[in-house]
Amino acid sequence: MPRCSNATVCIANFLTILIAVPLICIGLYLRTQDGAKCQNSIPWVVIATGAALLFLSLCGILGSCCRVNFFMFIYLFLMFLMIISVIISMCFSFVVTSKKVEKTVSGLKLGNSSNWLQKFATSKWDETEKCMKETKMCSSRVFELIAKGDNTETGRWLSKTDLYDELSPVQAGCCRPPNDCGFTRVNDTYWEAPKSGKFTSSNNDCKAWSNSQDGMCYSCESCKAGTVAGVRKNFRINAWVNVGTLVYLLIVYTLGCCAFHNNRANKYERA
Repeated sequence: MPRCSNATVCIANFLTILIAVPLICIGLYLRTQDGAKCQNSIPWVVIATGAALLFLSLCGILGSCCRVNFFMFIYLFLMFLMIISVIISMCFSFVVTSKKVEKTVSGLKLGNSSNWLQKFATSKWDETEKCMKETKMCSSRVFELIAKGDNTETGRWLSKTDLYDELSPVQAGCCRPPNDCGFTRVNDTYWEAPKSGKFTSSNNDCKAWSNSQDGMCYSCESCKAGTVAGVRKNFRINAWVNVGTLVYLLIVYTLGCCAFHNNRANKYERA
């Protein structure tokens, strides 16, 4: 029985290593996404989870394969703390992402999205805006996609075209003027305001738009909404990653408790 339990835990921890490495890779991938380039805390949560699993699996291997109860105790104690942390992180992520950023005819709106998520994504907007400009968020590729969906007759974005399938939420909110302002696209980087001098909407983002590469719509509410939507997406990914991680941790923790109990019983039998 002791050999069977220890061998099972040992195999489970080797599998944990195979799970921890992809988790770290997912975190690194999230860092490359537009919603996280200037909001680096979210990917680091996933990376930290993967790193913690990697450390725990090594302790578990030493405790189960080598039958060192000290490492096994540390392993189970840390895993218990991690299970609690994963549960808290998972519940929190689902709560703050329960409401989506609103998509309207005029563009992205903060709408009913979580107040906490809004503050988290936009509280240091000057720094975020600077980061967006430095990382060239509105690249030539983005302008090509915008031109692809543009109505050549009116210069306006077709309402039936789903811009959000082509661009990330951040790009959709920051790299073009709002749909309802009446701007006409002259070329990939220049939009002409209505000749009458009056915008076709009272949307404050109409006045915030600038054709300058350092201006664009970075100061628009739609840009902030796009950033919130991007951050929400990453929080959602983190939540579902935590669901899978929690299920696996509970299984391995149960096996670990069994192995720890068997190791102690075997020690007393030898004594």
